[in-house]
Amino acid sequence: MSNEIDAGTVAQLLGVTRQHFTDRIAKKKGFPQPVVNFSPKSRRWRYDEVLRWRSKASQPA
Repeated sequence: MSNEIDAGTVAQLLGVTRQHFTDRIAKKKGFPQPVVNFSPKSRRWRYDEVLRWRSKASQPA
């Protein structure tokens, strides 16, 4: 797997729809910034950063 993943793949990893991811989660403070950001429809995130964020987000406060 490439280290850069698109919004659809991020959504699958997080168990949400692509729309929910792009409308809500991608805009959350603390969510990794895209490493490729040509346009809202052409963005990529680092796989390992998304997994790290998911791990932290699922831990109780």
